[in-house]
Amino acid sequence: MYCIILNIDFIDAALNELTYHQLIEMDHESYFNTTVIGKIAGDSGIEVESIIRIISTLQQIPSELISDPVLLGITQLTIELEQVYMPINKKSIYKEPHTWSDAIQRQRIPSQLINAFSRYSKDNIETTSKSKKTMACLLWITDMQLVEMEALLMQHSRDNSAAGAIRAIVSRVCDVLPIVAGITEIIKPEINLSERIPKILLRLELGIPSSIIELAKVLRKTLNRGEYLELLKREIMNIDHFSSTDEQILLEIFSSDKVEEIRFKIEQNIHEQSTTIDIPEIPLYEE
Repeated sequence: MYCIILNIDFIDAALNELTYHQLIEMDHESYFNTTVIGKIAGDSGIEVESIIRIISTLQQIPSELISDPVLLGITQLTIELEQVYMPINKKSIYKEPHTWSDAIQRQRIPSQLINAFSRYSKDNIETTSKSKKTMACLLWITDMQLVEMEALLMQHSRDNSAAGAIRAIVSRVCDVLPIVAGITEIIKPEINLSERIPKILLRLELGIPSSIIELAKVLRKTLNRGEYLELLKREIMNIDHFSSTDEQILLEIFSSDKVEEIRFKIEQNIHEQSTTIDIPEIPLYEE
């Protein structure tokens, strides 16, 4: 049995519009037990306050608006992501907040989440940080070069170094996103994230756009972000493209040993796919 210890005074102060039954419930013998979401909270190790924020925000967003950028934005509401540093020019009280507020709106982030960024921030700097971190994640999974990403993110600061912050944010998002997804599927059972979440996690892990995901599913960390983007630039986006590409072109990107390693992994994947056995249905018992 799973359990989490909840401080009732803390919950009274933090919940407001939420009720206790979302995390704990009373059974027919008047014992308190954790709900399914409560078990996720207990297993995950993230702050109860983070779970509360996720639940509250998800309840306000219509199911049809739950996009991948929205899920990434919801992770930024957690205590865990608040603790990850993102450089911000605190003296820029108008330009930088406007830049990232405008940017997330262009990503079709709904007003309910934008309002939550403010609601769960102690000041405008924290609100801006949540928007900026969301955009850092979204930029990381494009074909933008890291130096361009840093220039964009640090346009309001003299310091143009953001690579470490980007990687730290993305790494923590990868920890929290599966929890957000699990709670989403409980609160909104009409949403199925079983295919979307593994895909977005792989893209975050490697820092790649969706167009090269097929190749990434096979090669994963065999290639680094720069190598994936170089293949993308040459329109080598899947196994067929790679297999049909002239050897000399590949050697302009990789060493001969690396080319052989990639070919081996591709052949191994093809073999595994061809030898997959279809699982038969279990026959019903006959009298």
